[in-house]
Amino acid sequence: MNKINLNRGDSLLLFTDGVTEAVNESGTEFGAKGVFDALDGEGFAEPSDLIQKCLDSVSAHRGNALRTDDLTVLALMFS
Repeated sequence: MNKINLNRGDSLLLFTDGVTEAVNESGTEFGAKGVFDALDGEGFAEPSDLIQKCLDSVSAHRGNALRTDDLTVLALMFS
């Protein structure tokens, strides 16, 4: 079992495969890279801001493509 130490100011984002497998009109998946790129360098004051940024980025990637999977996102911030 791997362990991760989380410190004050750290955030943890958990999400279902519907996030990474969201496809655009060309059939390209959002992927883990899409999540990393969307959140890289951003500062978030609240967990809801982190969730909203993730969902907005998935939506922008998807465009007009039909959604075929559920999207569930959970964010935890340690203070």
